[in-house]
This record gives sequence, structure tokens and C-alpha cells, in this order.
Amino acid sequence: MSKKITPEIITVIANLSRCGHTQYFIAQTIGINPQTLTDWKQKNQEVANALSISTDGILADVKSRLVNIATSGADKDAISASTFLLNRYESVEPEGDVEPTSDEEIKQSILDELNG
Repeated sequence: MSKKITPEIITVIANLSRCGHTQYFIAQTIGINPQTLTDWKQKNQEVANALSISTDGILADVKSRLVNIATSGADKDAISASTFLLNRYESVEPEGDVEPTSDEEIKQSILDELNG
């Protein structure tokens, strides 16, 4: 007996994909052959959408929020966000109208705040 695509299955697929699990793992977890999941993905847009949810989107959102925090001022949260971003990413782009600040200026601002 073949398994049917249900709203519950779609939810499980999306949740597992969001957590960064592979399609192979997802297929095993819901009790189907990995090829079946591939077939579903090709034939069913809801399955394809559920599988496209990944940690990349979540990380992009976190990065964007950290950039906004980092550029909001010189409080403790901004300093922490700036430090994290400078250590994690080569380049970050804030959203909206923010005056450009070089990495050196940000580093100096952080040092000034920590020493000040």
C-alpha cells in the first residue's frame, strides 16, 4: 500500500526541511522510499515548497536582524551583533537608509564602547 500525501505529511516534510534534514532522512522519517519523495516533489508543488524550506532562509533572516541591531546604535546588543557579524561574515548589508560604515570604523566603535 502506497502512502498518500496529506496535509499532515506536508507539515512534517516542511518541519524536517526547516531543521536542515536531508531528503533521504525526511523520506525515512515519513516511511517512504527516497525515490518516492523525489517523485512527489516533481509532481506536487506543496511537497516541492515544503522541501525548499531550509535553514538558509532562517539564517538570512537572522543575519538581516543582526545587521539591523548592529546599525541601530552603540548599546550592548548592537556591539554584540556587530562583533558576531564581523567575525562571521566578510560583508554585511544593512536594510534601509543607513550611512555606510567601514569595518575598521565599526571595530573602532566597538573598542571605544568596550573601553569607554
